[in-house]
Amino acid sequence: MKVCMITTRHLPGDPRIFEKEARSLARLGYQVEIVVPEGPVPEDSGGVRFRTFRKKGGPLRKFSTLFYAVRLAREANADCYHCHEIDASLWAGLWLKWRRPGTRLVFDCHEFWPAYFAARLWRPLRPLVKLLFLGYDWFLLRQCDGIITANMIEKNYYQILDPLKKIYLLYNVPHPVEEASVPEEAEHQDPEYDLCFEGFLKFDRGLKEMFELVRRLRARHQKIRLLILGTFVDETARRWAEAFIAEHQLQEHIVFAGWQPYHKLYQFHRRCRVGIFLYHYSPSNLLSGPPNKLFNFMRAGLPIVASRLPETANIIEEVGCGILVDPEDLEEIESAVCRLLENRQLREEMGQRSYEAFLNRYNWNIEEQKLRALYEKLSGDLP
Repeated sequence: MKVCMITTRHLPGDPRIFEKEARSLARLGYQVEIVVPEGPVPEDSGGVRFRTFRKKGGPLRKFSTLFYAVRLAREANADCYHCHEIDASLWAGLWLKWRRPGTRLVFDCHEFWPAYFAARLWRPLRPLVKLLFLGYDWFLLRQCDGIITANMIEKNYYQILDPLKKIYLLYNVPHPVEEASVPEEAEHQDPEYDLCFEGFLKFDRGLKEMFELVRRLRARHQKIRLLILGTFVDETARRWAEAFIAEHQLQEHIVFAGWQPYHKLYQFHRRCRVGIFLYHYSPSNLLSGPPNKLFNFMRAGLPIVASRLPETANIIEEVGCGILVDPEDLEEIESAVCRLLENRQLREEMGQRSYEAFLNRYNWNIEEQKLRALYEKLSGDLP
């Protein structure tokens, strides 16, 4: 069976699309190609072929993206098209399915799209947009042969739209690391960094709160250090951060390591004491997640300080691997972080539970079996 994945918003080395799903399918014996915007192509492709296109600017960029996605996906001549966005990539897959009866179509939902699009519109229009999405999603759901989601909110949403369809939940969990073991006490005795954040730096993801936290903690922990594995989304956030760091002389306390390859993240996380992310309570944040960083921190055996977002809170409370906070309450955030930094026993107990939950429940070897089950069903349904 030949599988063609289509994405118009991600890069070739995307952790979920390439490192996890595509490589797993290739290892299971499927021929896998990815139609994807231009970007750095991984040196070790794992048997996956890339078909890249250059995204255009201008008012017609959506149509040009759809055109290139359809053209390259058609050239792949696949038995199944696995689409990762609800707009251009899924419409490309739909077009090819309609043109060639018997072709299978999978929609892989990483985001809660009604909230994603509604949040970008004038507030009075948002209820109408969400209502329109119900009809839109109901229609699309009936065209797809398989639906994959990344959290329970998305899964329940699609299950309500079609109670009889099987929805597959695949968390954004990482692979186990061969050399990973339950962290020894000595390994966390003197780590380089106190806090670790991974991902895009945005105001609605706690950028100001994290930097202000470091400024406040410096009075109690003079050598406090925050490691950032990621980058800024826009220049406004970058300029604010640079000005804040310069004003408060935090150059030695906030360390930017940039984006790191998927296979190197574990090494950076193990050099930290506590993982942190402070997403605000915006509609898109409330309905998305749990984020990759949560599971990456768990793999490294880190205790976690995080916002009380539904999907994140469910896991942290169930596992007992961290402290939940109001992302805009600096007093509560500072108290939670100090509690972990100043109590080594608590930090190690939560870190141990974090790692054990990853090992037993939240790793890609487990999620891969769900992906295998879906594709075995699709293969069996082929004419």
